[in-house]
Amino acid sequence: MDRKITLEIGKDCLIIDFLRNRFSGRRIHFLREKGCVLLNGAPVTVRDRARAGDRLELLFKENGSFDYIPQDLGVKIVYEDEDVLVAYKPEGVPSMPAAPHFTGNLFNGLKYLRPNDVFRVVTRLDKDTSGLVLLAKNALSHSILHEEIRSVVKTYAAVCDGAVTAPVLIDAPIGSDDGAERFVSENGKPAKTHIIASKPFPFGSLVKIVTETGRTHQIRVHLAYIGHPIAGDGLYGNGKAFAGGHLLTCCGIAFTHPVSREKREISLDGEADLLRRMKISQ
Repeated sequence: MDRKITLEIGKDCLIIDFLRNRFSGRRIHFLREKGCVLLNGAPVTVRDRARAGDRLELLFKENGSFDYIPQDLGVKIVYEDEDVLVAYKPEGVPSMPAAPHFTGNLFNGLKYLRPNDVFRVVTRLDKDTSGLVLLAKNALSHSILHEEIRSVVKTYAAVCDGAVTAPVLIDAPIGSDDGAERFVSENGKPAKTHIIASKPFPFGSLVKIVTETGRTHQIRVHLAYIGHPIAGDGLYGNGKAFAGGHLLTCCGIAFTHPVSREKREISLDGEADLLRRMKISQ
């Protein structure tokens, strides 16, 4: 949907200079269309001058579509405002529509819940990883969150084999070949995983994890690398089957709101989510 923002000018200036202190050149470019910038209710261009105390209204027009088949996939909305949405994605549901998952993915589940809204994924989870996913509800928010993706902090809970001592920092680069599997390699990309808590649990240990980087399959590769693969991980672990795959869930997301600039921390009970998945596997 279109997003309108109202700002107050602090001192006499050119509008373009005021905007440059707040938005990237790419976002300012979208405001050059007629009617996208109003000064005290009157249309202006970004090259016009404003005075201290003036009210500047900016209209960022939506340029996306959300044409997916609505499906009830167990997706839940955990947090929502005008600009962002945090959804719970069940295990077995891909984050993105791609062959062979043009149906049965997160977007189909969101279409079922919010048929008239447009969403853009900011953070993703593996198909068999459950938990929280951050999405933008307009082009402006998506652009800002994408630029600030390194500042988004995700917390995970997992059940892994054996007894794990915490805290532990796993600092091991991750590489890949032409297949889906990733592996620790000195020629890979830097990857850091922090195990911040651990306790005994059925099948091994319940661990709480924060990632410093966001490599594909990072947690799964790193836990397998230190000899504690995630329970139920058929690619990196012992292959013991669980309904929906490996026992890993994203239980927390912390980010700076793209418009209000306030800190947001959204969480769920990761242990309860993993116990639910273990129960339906019995």
